[in-house]
Amino acid sequence: SNTNNEKSPPILTFGVLADIQYAPIPNGYSFNGTPRYYRHALTTASHAAQHFEKEEVCMVVNLGDIIDGKCQEIDIYCKEEIEHIDTNQNTDTNINTDTEEETKQQQLFKYINSSNPGHDAVDDVLNALSLYKRGPMLHTYGNHELYNLSRIDIANKLGIPFVKEPCG
Repeated sequence: SNTNNEKSPPILTFGVLADIQYAPIPNGYSFNGTPRYYRHALTTASHAAQHFEKEEVCMVVNLGDIIDGKCQEIDIYCKEEIEHIDTNQNTDTNINTDTEEETKQQQLFKYINSSNPGHDAVDDVLNALSLYKRGPMLHTYGNHELYNLSRIDIANKLGIPFVKEPCG
């Protein structure tokens, strides 16, 4: 009980993340026309992690969909960008020298040479979220993770135990 209208510190503080939906593709629109800023989602995730760290929250809960289902279709969504990169060589002479453009092209080069871009995208989001160090980060998964990874891969990457329950 508070006697002098003093505020008590909270017993528990936690941050919540939902629908980061990162994909290494150009901005676009969802199926219902909502603007999507796919690549910028990494920056947003990083800002959220830094904010949670600064605010000293006890834990963070990620409600899923940290990547977008379009991660596996980079060749479709980045066709014009891919045409401007020589994918047979990995040298600095093939990449624009403008810093932002260079970073974008290096990321694109990494993804188009990947055997599983969804795995790499999850790793990039987890790296952005790793700026939060104060407490645990608990993950759930959404349909977009399932479009890109098997349940076993999701379990390994996000630390989610999958339990097979007996039927009947």
